[in-house]
Amino acid sequence: MLAVVIIGVLYIARDFIAHHTGWAFLGATPK
Repeated sequence: MLAVVIIGVLYIARDFIAHHTGWAFLGATPK
């Protein structure tokens, strides 16, 4: 289950970073 937690954290961090920096990476969509 640890892998699921890590993937979840990375997914949230990806969207958070994309929204706050405007960088689109790993499929994230910037605002």
